[in-house]
Parts: sequence; structure tokens; C-alpha cells
Amino acid sequence: MKNFYQLPEHSALLAIDLSDEDLRILLSSFIGKLDVTANIYLPNKYNLRSHQYVGIIRLSETEIIIEPKTPINNLSYMLSTVYKLI
Repeated sequence: MKNFYQLPEHSALLAIDLSDEDLRILLSSFIGKLDVTANIYLPNKYNLRSHQYVGIIRLSETEIIIEPKTPINNLSYMLSTVYKLI
């Protein structure tokens, strides 16, 4: 069974489970996009902190969804206003 985690951009998720393989992939492939640190209070648990990137990270045993802080309807409106689409 896959672990499923969801967090907004620029936020933290504490004490999650990660397999050794998923941890290795996150630490090697997502530097600067997602911080992964050991939880000092709970052994074998990790903390995630997202940055300005949004999207879905699918790993062998874990799926992480990083959502924009701004609701998608507001984001669409802001982009259409900036680019004079309406």
C-alpha cells in the first residue's frame, strides 16, 4: 500500500514514513524543491518542507502532492488578467 501525503507549497509535513529507496530518490533528485530531514523526536520518521514548486511526486511506496497556496480558480484569474486574456 502506498503512503499518500498532501501539502501546500511553502509548508511543512512532519513525521512521515519513507522507505529507504524513496528517501534516497527524494534526497538525490529533488534538492531545492523539497527539503527532507530526519525527525529528531521520532526515529525512522521524516519531515518534508516544500518550496515554491507544485506538482505530484510519485515514488515506489509514496505519493506526495504539493498544491499551490492560491486556489486554482484565483490563479487562473490572475494569469488571465496579467496576460490580458479577458
